[in-house]
Amino acid sequence: MMGFMGMWWLWLIVIAIVVILFYAVNSFRTCVSDIQNETPLDLLKKRYAKGEINKLVFEEKKKDLLN
Repeated sequence: MMGFMGMWWLWLIVIAIVVILFYAVNSFRTCVSDIQNETPLDLLKKRYAKGEINKLVFEEKKKDLLN
């Protein structure tokens, strides 16, 4: 019993690793799911919002996507 009680820190580390892995895997799945659900128009809006493209390019590409 003394050995088990003396190793409480080991169990704490094991539990912490399991919890961290659970959250990491769940977070990765959420990111992948969000990316897969984006439409081309969503991606275009993000590029415009980031300043990667100007309004003229945005409007042209939006028009192409909606036709």
